[in-house]
Amino acid sequence: MKKIHIIILFAAVALCAASCFQDLGQDPAFDYPDGYDGLENLGTQGEVFYMPFETDAFAETISEAVPTKTGTPTLAAGKIGQSYKGVADAYLLFNLADFATSVAGAKQFSAAFWYKRGSAERAGIVSCGIATGDQKKGFVLFREGNTNFQLLAGNGTTGVWGGAVAITEATTTDWVHFAFTFDETVMKLYCNGVLKKETPFAGPISWTGCAAISIGSGEPTFGGWNHKGDDCQIDELRFFNKALTQEQITALKNL
Repeated sequence: MKKIHIIILFAAVALCAASCFQDLGQDPAFDYPDGYDGLENLGTQGEVFYMPFETDAFAETISEAVPTKTGTPTLAAGKIGQSYKGVADAYLLFNLADFATSVAGAKQFSAAFWYKRGSAERAGIVSCGIATGDQKKGFVLFREGNTNFQLLAGNGTTGVWGGAVAITEATTTDWVHFAFTFDETVMKLYCNGVLKKETPFAGPISWTGCAAISIGSGEPTFGGWNHKGDDCQIDELRFFNKALTQEQITALKNL
């Protein structure tokens, strides 16, 4: 009788494991097991960077790279656990060469994260460039005024402006989920899983000369228009070397 019970127990555990994890590697949807806490990376889905912001060392969890820190950004209560808490003229700078899987040269790219707006009139949020004022390479997501957000990306020949989009959901007190994607034909900006702006983009992005990604600011390469750091909060930041679908972005938001 005891042996039968053990066999039944093992069968039940195996069935549960198969049911919970069977779709983790599938595309396009992310199917997370019950109790998923966001602390696992999604490498099978093209994730190359995951920052949960749980320690003030700001180490990235996939490559274990540590950024160069400018100013005195800190931690604050986040969407999940702790989050990045910016201050004026502060940001984190991650060398692209330190990523476990390089995005440099990738023809597609996506970023997804939780964001609580800061108080500065203008601010950079995530950026990657080559030199101040050079719009032909890299990308930047920035904010103009309280609710106008915009993407800019370079394809090596020209800089393509996504056009300002009013995102009234973004406040200094509420968390909102942002995502943006680039492929070889279009760039898209999402908020809370909803497509807010779609712009033709004769891609791919040019990564030529781009050495690092800046978090919490447009500096050091896109700060010329005063798109610098502010007291924003950022949490659960992920980069992917492919263009995520809306279904995948919604799944990340709903973790």
